[in-house]
Amino acid sequence: MATLPAVETGSEDMASKDSLGQLTVRLVDDVVHLVRTELRLARTEIQEAFSQALMAVGAVAAGGMIASLALLCLLVAGIAALAKSVGIVAAALIVAAIVAIIGAILIFVGIGMLKKIELAPKRTVANLKRDVETLKGD
Repeated sequence: MATLPAVETGSEDMASKDSLGQLTVRLVDDVVHLVRTELRLARTEIQEAFSQALMAVGAVAAGGMIASLALLCLLVAGIAALAKSVGIVAAALIVAAIVAIIGAILIFVGIGMLKKIELAPKRTVANLKRDVETLKGD
């Protein structure tokens, strides 16, 4: 019976070496999978931020176009209406000021939307920092 424990110990050492190798392979696979997942998350975050930026730029452009159209319409109609009472020069200035204010409001709204967008993938950076800390064991 004295030889049985020696045989069992030898086979346990072999089994632990195999499982250590398997654990190492799994660890490497898990780290590779984690990095790929984090990269996909970063790509998704950047795409979302880019999409929001495009929408904000679209709002600024639409505001500019509407302001231009309004300017043309108001210049024609407003100047004609006001010209009878204040003169043509004063009428043109009044209409131009009103249209400029409307256009400026729309542009500032779009710029405000752009300022709120964060292009940096903060969740991914936080996850990567956490993953590095976990791997270091701190």
